[in-house]
Amino acid sequence: MRYGRTGDRCRLELRGHAAGSSAACAGLSALTNALTLYLERHPVRVHALEEGEGVYSADFTGDDAAAAVWACVVLGICSIAAAYPEQVEVAGEG
Repeated sequence: MRYGRTGDRCRLELRGHAAGSSAACAGLSALTNALTLYLERHPVRVHALEEGEGVYSADFTGDDAAAAVWACVVLGICSIAAAYPEQVEVAGEG
C-alpha cells in the first residue's frame, strides 16, 4: 500500500492480492469498499478512482470528515499489514 495526504487531498493505492489469507483479503476489501461508498455518497472531489482485479486507487479532495474516513481506512490497512506481514506490505507515504 502507498498513501499520502497533502492539505485536503488524500491518496491511497493498493496493488496485488493478499494471497494466502482470506481474512486479510476480506479485511482489505471491506475497507476499500467502505472508502468507495463514502466517496460516492459525500461531497468530495474525486480526481481518480480505480477498482479492479488486484488494484485499488483513490485520489480525492475533501473536508476534515473525508480525511478522517481516509485516515481510518489507512490505519485499518496498517493493522491488517501488522497481523499479516507476508500478505500485506505498507510502503508508506508516496
